[in-house]
Amino acid sequence: RDVGEPDPPLSCGFTYELCAGLIDKDGLTMEEIAAEEILEECGYVVPPESLQRISSYSSSIGISGSKQDMFFAEVDESMRAEGRGGGSDGEGEAIEVLLLPVGRAQEFVLDESIPKSSGLMFCAQWLLARSP
Repeated sequence: RDVGEPDPPLSCGFTYELCAGLIDKDGLTMEEIAAEEILEECGYVVPPESLQRISSYSSSIGISGSKQDMFFAEVDESMRAEGRGGGSDGEGEAIEVLLLPVGRAQEFVLDESIPKSSGLMFCAQWLLARSP
């Protein structure tokens, strides 16, 4: 997007979100499913055993009450899988992976003009509480 160009309306479906997926694969742990989602959506190979569980919470209380399980993974470019990431066309995903410098995370979280999920805000605050 060019400087000064307006953000697309939320009705277009473009928001800042965390990598996410459904726990719908029998025989796989949540960590194994999360690692698959990281590869599919973000394009990084993350060993399931390296994922750190953060917490879980209920979202959409009063509507669907779905449970969200949150994990943390530290990645670097050596873990990048060429040609991967961006989501699944078959699932109607249009994902652009963006990096947020830790030093700008607080500003990002508090900027009300940026459409973002509550899970993203929670995880950014979690990370900031652990950053030097």
